[in-house]
Amino acid sequence: MVKKLSAENNKVSIAQIDVDLSNPEATELRRREAFERAEADGAAFVLIGGECGRYEDEKYLFVTDDAVFKRDCRNERLAKLAVEAKAAGKILVYAGAVGVCDQGKSLRIYDGGSVIVTPDGKYSELFPKRFAEGFATVDLDNLPALTSIPKKEEFDVTAEAIMFGIKGFLARLGISRIVIGVSGGIDSAVTSALYGAILPPEDILLVGMPGPYTSQLTRGLGLKLARNIGARFVEIPIQESVELTCRQFSELKSEGPGGGINGAWELSPFAIENVQARDRGSRILAAAAAVFGGVISCNANKDEISIGYGTLYGDILGWLAPLGDLWKGDVYALGRYLNEKVYNREVIPEGIFTIKPSAELSANQCVEKGLGDPLNYPYHDKLLRYWVEEGATPDDCVRRYLDGSLAETIGYEGKVEALYPNKNVFVSDIARWWNLYKGLAVAKRLQAPPILAVSKLAFGEFPERQSSCKWSL
Repeated sequence: MVKKLSAENNKVSIAQIDVDLSNPEATELRRREAFERAEADGAAFVLIGGECGRYEDEKYLFVTDDAVFKRDCRNERLAKLAVEAKAAGKILVYAGAVGVCDQGKSLRIYDGGSVIVTPDGKYSELFPKRFAEGFATVDLDNLPALTSIPKKEEFDVTAEAIMFGIKGFLARLGISRIVIGVSGGIDSAVTSALYGAILPPEDILLVGMPGPYTSQLTRGLGLKLARNIGARFVEIPIQESVELTCRQFSELKSEGPGGGINGAWELSPFAIENVQARDRGSRILAAAAAVFGGVISCNANKDEISIGYGTLYGDILGWLAPLGDLWKGDVYALGRYLNEKVYNREVIPEGIFTIKPSAELSANQCVEKGLGDPLNYPYHDKLLRYWVEEGATPDDCVRRYLDGSLAETIGYEGKVEALYPNKNVFVSDIARWWNLYKGLAVAKRLQAPPILAVSKLAFGEFPERQSSCKWSL
């Protein structure tokens, strides 16, 4: 909101307040405090972020908003403000809000970023921390140092947004302890390092759950990660319980229509993979959270959520998926950011960055033999993003594959043709992932934990139709 006060001068007070939709009384108190501080400073105007407001006089243009953070959109907003300032020929002052916006299944954070923009396209950030509360009274006759609007937003801003969102939502719900299943892979490592930068190490419990196909390499990396963070760590093997489940089913006899089913109920290799995942999540992590007095964090990234590459009540469970709106390449970038700019040391071991991503649920996923997940992440990362965030279809992909423009269109740096021996294999791969994306993965997404959204289009913010949309030639 924008309010004119009694003083007649060129001083304006800007309040970047925490807007808590779950606690309107607290938000209103912050507004009143901002008014009082502005009056005490003798300001002519007060701008309070959190509501859409606009005021223009012969010299200035004031704008307030409740915009939420979306990756790579900040510079677009600055550019639009610059266009407004230039068109009006006036200095523009913008006030945003901060805090967690939890109006739907996916969580957003308010974008903050209060600025002064001049008609010549220069701007000045009003507060050193974009996502933190701030108050300032500025004399518009003596503007702070101005700079040009950057052409591209650095990934650091997205990383800061994620950390702020986790911290804010933890505080809002009164959660002080976290349980994380660690595998020695990048997703669980980045998740652990995120919480390690937010919570005291004694309030973080990392749980290693080696199974029949877990390598000594990943077990060692998980332990090293825990020690680097300084968090609590326990290792609870799952092989005995998985063997028990398999044995119980192999000995199972049934009754019912037709006299029951003859012979043993043998679990398929694929079913045993799911048994392992659910044993880790629904049995061990759930019990650990109950004993530790915390909640489970979901480690899933956007690739996995897109195609349902995860097991319901196994790795798809928890209070929040902080990486759920990051593609695999973004997860690696976030890991580097945490090491280099948050911890200033190697908290996430280098081996975790270089090892092949793998669920280690079968002999076909042996990382020590260079085997792992079925996704070719540098390529499928871009392909899935093309579908999810740009609304592309398999037909679009096939057409661009045939004319040789698919790699450039999706931003893949290699040659798509080199990944497949022929067109038919390419089409089969497209059909496989698309039919999961529009099929069973829909049901999984409906039941998945909330996502901390940072992209322009995140799951949980658009309708998921509970029916499949299969594709084939």
